[in-house]
Amino acid sequence: MASVGDNIQADNSSWTFGGDVPRSFDAHVSKSVPLYEEGHDIICKLSDYFVQEGSTIYDLGCSTGELLLKIAKRHQSKAINLIGVDREPGMIAMAVEKCNTDPRISFQCAELLEFEMQPCDLVIGYYTVQFVRPAFR
Repeated sequence: MASVGDNIQADNSSWTFGGDVPRSFDAHVSKSVPLYEEGHDIICKLSDYFVQEGSTIYDLGCSTGELLLKIAKRHQSKAINLIGVDREPGMIAMAVEKCNTDPRISFQCAELLEFEMQPCDLVIGYYTVQFVRPAFR
């Protein structure tokens, strides 16, 4: 196994978001994906055009819930419903722990192709589609 940084090990072509990855994911992705944090800032600003009182927001492939937490803080005075979806139980566990102070945020552990969304005002798939098999994109 080769180190990919931040105590994450992966063989060639065998990257996974399971195992110990959720513990160091936020630090690792911020260093390994150029302008990752700036992307979060842009999404938060764009959310102003879609999020209103009573809105539902989905983050597909939410990982540790960091982006939903930022959107919740930006719209802290609104009664909104933020839903994170990820297929990795460890990521969901980290997200629940990180976001447990905001009851407007909830998480579902599910495969995106099997998950049924309800009507909503904003869907985010930040760095997600490339992990969906090409035949299903």
